[in-house]
Amino acid sequence: MANTTTRRPLPPLLVACLIVLAVVVPPTSPSGAAFTASTTNSASSFAADVLTPPTSVSGTASASQVTLSWTPTADTYATGYRVFRSLSPASGYTLVATVPGRATTGYTDPYAATQTTYYRVRAYRLSWTSVDSNTATVQPSYAQTVLGTAGLVSYWRLGTGTTATVVPDSKGSNTGTASGGFTPGVAGAIADDTAASFNGSTGKVNIGNPANLQLWSGSIEVWFKTANAGTGYRELVSRQSAYGLALRDNVLGFWDDDGGGWRTTGLTVDDNQWHHVVMTFQSGVTNGTRIYLDGALVLTDTLNIKDQTKNITIGAWNAEEFFAGTLDEVAIYSTVLSAATVLAHYNAR
Repeated sequence: MANTTTRRPLPPLLVACLIVLAVVVPPTSPSGAAFTASTTNSASSFAADVLTPPTSVSGTASASQVTLSWTPTADTYATGYRVFRSLSPASGYTLVATVPGRATTGYTDPYAATQTTYYRVRAYRLSWTSVDSNTATVQPSYAQTVLGTAGLVSYWRLGTGTTATVVPDSKGSNTGTASGGFTPGVAGAIADDTAASFNGSTGKVNIGNPANLQLWSGSIEVWFKTANAGTGYRELVSRQSAYGLALRDNVLGFWDDDGGGWRTTGLTVDDNQWHHVVMTFQSGVTNGTRIYLDGALVLTDTLNIKDQTKNITIGAWNAEEFFAGTLDEVAIYSTVLSAATVLAHYNAR
């Protein structure tokens, strides 16, 4: 007798389970690479893929921060960037920030760079990170270059914090008092700050006569610009009975107030361009005083300081010889700056 038993069909749920067991499809990364589970890779990374770093990393420094920029990684599954900083180009990098967002194109580091500083950036996803980006080399801002120079006593930027009457000292406590035709907030020699204009008849800044600026040797530094400073003597920085870094009929030089008279560079500077001038001095030393213009030595001569009893004035000789033009970044040092330091300051602009 034939077997007429009919096989009962499998339940639909059991069929579905068998199909799942028979065909296992591994998950894939956005680029198609196989994902390695965290049980075998603690970084939970895409094992067959490479997370690429951002490109074209660069940075610029201001007085109080470094601004970085970059081109984002092309890998869309990246979730942000890690920023590293060092004072050595090859090693010593420290994590300073984690920046979320693959499309992010930069970061502002609240760090005042007083020397050459290096940055690298990595893309990341969870704990998986890319290799380093290119190394971005960031030079200190002009202000930080000055503030990091040995012997600096006072530094009047004539920009941030300056009002029609108050000129702050960014290094010490020798605040200046502005008066007359003095106008702050004009375009300066340095991109990250402003300067002040002097009208040539009344504008000046009185620094007073603080003890730590009664110097028999040292350096005076200033940026200036003029189309015509005026006829006769027109002072950049002066102290009666001591010295006057000045223009005479728009020719740069200095005044020896102890009977030595005018010392000229022979260089006319009324071209309405920014110029950087440094006078280093050693009172009583033969050829111990030098003037540098735009980083180059242009005069070597002798200065004899008579006394230190009068005030220091920016833009005038006390109440006369007023300068017409724009002044910026005035600094006085207790040290004689080297030629290399002067050139570094000029190039820091």
